[in-house]
Amino acid sequence: IERTNPGIIIEVGSFVGESAIHMAKIIKAQQRDCAILCVDTWYAGFDHWRGAREKIRMHFGRPDFYYKFIANVIANECQNVIVPFAMDSIGAARVIHWLGLVPQLIYVDGSHEEGDTIRDYNAYWDLIHPGGGMLCDDWSRHFEGVLRDGERFMQQTGLQPVLIEGEKVLFIKP
Repeated sequence: IERTNPGIIIEVGSFVGESAIHMAKIIKAQQRDCAILCVDTWYAGFDHWRGAREKIRMHFGRPDFYYKFIANVIANECQNVIVPFAMDSIGAARVIHWLGLVPQLIYVDGSHEEGDTIRDYNAYWDLIHPGGGMLCDDWSRHFEGVLRDGERFMQQTGLQPVLIEGEKVLFIKP
């Protein structure tokens, strides 16, 4: 947030809102004029079904992640910063482009499947304002598909991360 001074942040993959809430609290504490658009289907991805199936609670045939997300946002008083956008990541990127929104920071934490991740990186990289950043999560050996797609992204763009912290890497758009 400090590095990109965002007015618009897009989070790709919000799950139950922990990362968005963390960013919203920083924004509020710094009294920044910024909104976080949270893109997710809230249906549960393959990685949820495969690795955390016990966390999936069905509500009228749908996982209840959206309700948990909204409840968490409200409980943390972040509804004036966080805007949910219930759509798949690629469709949302198209709508965001069509609307003319130009984010300064994108946080990618969507699908962890090889092929899906590179599509998200490419679709959202094109949207970022020059000087803005793309923060990629789960860049670790625990998510081999993310790592392989991350390597492909770096080869395609010729970029290297400007920051690596834990399982997160930051790319800045020239």
